[in-house]
Amino acid sequence: MANEILLIGLSQVGTSLGLALENSQGEVIRVGYDPDKKNNTAAKAAGAVDRIVSHPRLAVSSADLIIFALPHHEVEDYLEHLGPKMKSDAIVIDTAPVKAPFFKWAAQYLPASHHVVGATPIMGALDREDTSTDATADRFAGGLVAITTSPDTSERALAAAINLAKVLDAEPFFLDIDELDAATAAIEDLPTLMSAAMFQLTANSPSWRELQRIAGAIFVQATEPCTTESKLLQQRIIANRQNIISRLDLMVDEIKSLRELLANHEDEDIIRYFDQADSTRYAWLRARARGDWASEELQSLPRIEKVGLVGPLFGLPRRKPKPD
Repeated sequence: MANEILLIGLSQVGTSLGLALENSQGEVIRVGYDPDKKNNTAAKAAGAVDRIVSHPRLAVSSADLIIFALPHHEVEDYLEHLGPKMKSDAIVIDTAPVKAPFFKWAAQYLPASHHVVGATPIMGALDREDTSTDATADRFAGGLVAITTSPDTSERALAAAINLAKVLDAEPFFLDIDELDAATAAIEDLPTLMSAAMFQLTANSPSWRELQRIAGAIFVQATEPCTTESKLLQQRIIANRQNIISRLDLMVDEIKSLRELLANHEDEDIIRYFDQADSTRYAWLRARARGDWASEELQSLPRIEKVGLVGPLFGLPRRKPKPD
């Protein structure tokens, strides 16, 4: 009997997951839904799903695995209204980069029997632009899947997250919920806020009339993050504000140190500061390009050789659903 996967959210991440599942070894039926009808049409045309439903309530009662690939703030309503209709042993995976709200809502709305786990896919080598909106089966190949659990997460749900990483050809690793949210604050949310702050500082300057004429590519690139999917980012920043405040405090200290360096130190010290930043960044980019994080202290991952994603999900040849 085929296992059914319900993908809720068919933008870049959800469609890429669906395409990767097409290439997996498993008896799988991929059912998709997105609140944007254009995404539904595009995902079906790309072959990322076997069928589309007009609302996830039409498929949730038969789904063995439910994967949320939505902006984090959109998930609560679906958990609240779909939770009572889910199969008692359904596995629920969330892919958003902020996890504390998801686990809070899951505990609030889902019966205790549901298996809940976080699995956030992260792109690997920079052989293509991270900002590309293209969905591909290998989008996360060579990358990472950050797996987050609650104290109640079952081994079956954990195995599902690990096997999803294998399907994506990505490396699974563990982060605590707070660790992932803090990491998101540092590497995604803080640059966005700094971008907005830089633009506000410059645009509110008395000399903005002249500055806007002179500003070129560097200023455009530096301020671009605050304009990219701004509504989505705003909601995430609001949800993750405590972690972001901690990073902002550290950023303020760094700026003060830099100011002191420029005001009171020798030229050689200033040059050394920039050389250190440049060499460290270059080493990071090289490691990222190779997908080689051997020097990083990533938590070792125990092997789970028992259950597949949902039973034999990735162990058998795929079987196409019968036409309606």
